[in-house]
Amino acid sequence: MGEFMKNYYTIVKSGADWRILSAKNEKIATSQNYRTQKDAIEAARNLIKNGGIVSIHSADGKIRDVISQNSENWNIKRANTSNRIAKKEIFKILADNIEKNKA
Repeated sequence: MGEFMKNYYTIVKSGADWRILSAKNEKIATSQNYRTQKDAIEAARNLIKNGGIVSIHSADGKIRDVISQNSENWNIKRANTSNRIAKKEIFKILADNIEKNKA
């Protein structure tokens, strides 16, 4: 799980702005506040360009979306899944579990 946590970020509402937090102890990943969630998402995409996951929270704190960029370092092999299971849903479940297990 270490490699996932290293490259796992969360976008959350902070007052009137949006922030990007790193997974470890919810430290602020960037010193910048973003006026819009869209701006925060663009900045987060840069953070994961070499692999990572970003969970995007709505203003009420619930995960509304997840974006990801694969990393060869994760050693994840391609999995065959049912057509009924959407990739985004799998990443939402993963993000939910990471959020619950943060230390």
